[in-house]
Amino acid sequence: MSSPKLKKRKMNDEENKNTENITEDNTQNHITNGTINSTVNCTINNSENSTRDNNTENNIGESISNSTKTGTGSNDSSKSELPSDPLDFRFSDEPSLEKIRQLQAAFCKERDWDQYHTPRNILLALVGEVGEVSEIFQWKGEVPVGLPGFSNKEKAHLAQELSDVLVYLVRLAHICHIDLPSAVIEKLQLNKEKYPVELVYGKSKKYNEYQENENITEDNAQNHITNGTINSTVNCTINNSENSTKNNNTENNIGESTSNSKKAGTANSDSSKSELPSDPLDFRFSDEPSLEKIRQLQAAFCKERDWDQYHTPRNILLALVGEVGEVSEIFQWKGEVPVGLPGFSNKDKAHLAQELSDVLFYLVRLAHICHIDLPSAVIEKLQLNKEKYPVELVYGKSKKYNEYQENDTTQK
Repeated sequence: MSSPKLKKRKMNDEENKNTENITEDNTQNHITNGTINSTVNCTINNSENSTRDNNTENNIGESISNSTKTGTGSNDSSKSELPSDPLDFRFSDEPSLEKIRQLQAAFCKERDWDQYHTPRNILLALVGEVGEVSEIFQWKGEVPVGLPGFSNKEKAHLAQELSDVLVYLVRLAHICHIDLPSAVIEKLQLNKEKYPVELVYGKSKKYNEYQENENITEDNAQNHITNGTINSTVNCTINNSENSTKNNNTENNIGESTSNSKKAGTANSDSSKSELPSDPLDFRFSDEPSLEKIRQLQAAFCKERDWDQYHTPRNILLALVGEVGEVSEIFQWKGEVPVGLPGFSNKDKAHLAQELSDVLFYLVRLAHICHIDLPSAVIEKLQLNKEKYPVELVYGKSKKYNEYQENDTTQK
């Protein structure tokens, strides 16, 4: 027989279940300004063939490999099956980083949220989302590639949190005027020089720990490199409307492109500082590479050096946490800084571009080894956010979705 306390607790649980309109448990949603955690597609691909299996009962979108084509099946429908090679997984081709930037920018502007989106505000939001990813793994111990022990619901939750990280990373790069796609591709290419296959094969040391590379330091090369990640010369693109020119600072080995001062009608007397367009948010990324292309390049690079053995989910997650910490270090003593970072030198912005690229590398790698289709997850979250943050309700406000009286009948 149940105790009176247990009965009362059950009754309260039932009452809460019936009265709460929006909770994380009953909607699989956790939303912050400009970010949606909702139904997502976690794509599990075996070779190039997969089918979609929508779990409508739990409101979780999960696609798994076509068991008929692969010749395998799973008795537990709540678990996703793996291909014969756990790393045989790919992302969707769309959306691009630039498309994500456009969608997020339009969404925020429509709701008058640009006023809250300063670099340090967005950075703290990014730190918080990485913490939520960490929370998923904190008590599970080491888990294998593909997360075969995770239920579809758990993988959908992970996809939500990884999408949050990506959205805030893209937003931070945008408001800091860092051309993230350009920065990341150059770092991958330069990494080949820092980690030659014959020197690093099967090893996990940092680049400057190899005897042959002892002459490489961060100070003299402007590089800080970790497994599969390069921090080096990057292009920080500053666009004024659609016209910009490239200004390569070869003396400091830092690539910086600034708006054409003749076309813009402005000039900057400090050549080490980048000028801003009339609208600080009038900035765009390069169209390439896509997230899938970054995944391919990173995967090939790691496989060629036999680094897959070190790239377990928790190892990569800890690397991601470390890189976000390095971004935080750049801003920690500067106080509040405006959009576009007009007070940053070209060298400062190149350093920031390096660290943001590191974050993207590890985020893409983590999604890859966890079999999360990051592009699909993030686009669905951005679309669903319109339902959670209707313009007429949230315009000019910075509350979380469940803090609005219209959406939360339990908070009086």
